[in-house]
Amino acid sequence: MTTTAGSGSIDVTVKVFGGLRGLVGNADITLTVPAEGATVAAVLAALGERVPTLQPKLAEGLDRGYLNLLLDGRNVRFLEGPDTPVGDGATIALVPPIGGG
Repeated sequence: MTTTAGSGSIDVTVKVFGGLRGLVGNADITLTVPAEGATVAAVLAALGERVPTLQPKLAEGLDRGYLNLLLDGRNVRFLEGPDTPVGDGATIALVPPIGGG
């Protein structure tokens, strides 16, 4: 993915796993967000606008600490949290807890 010349925006892919997947369908979501101030939080806000039914689950999962956010495979908890900068072509994965027996 590339930045559109002069647009000042970037493209970010969001992959959703587990029980949240049903809220977005079976496809990954590509969001275009302003390059200036592009953070994980900004991408999540754009995602919540695109898929309003996902917003309450995101908020709950983040508030309770059980939704893992991976930026290009790295947990943002070990980076700068929601303030972690996001670059063009990045992938954010939303990974809720998955239980098994």
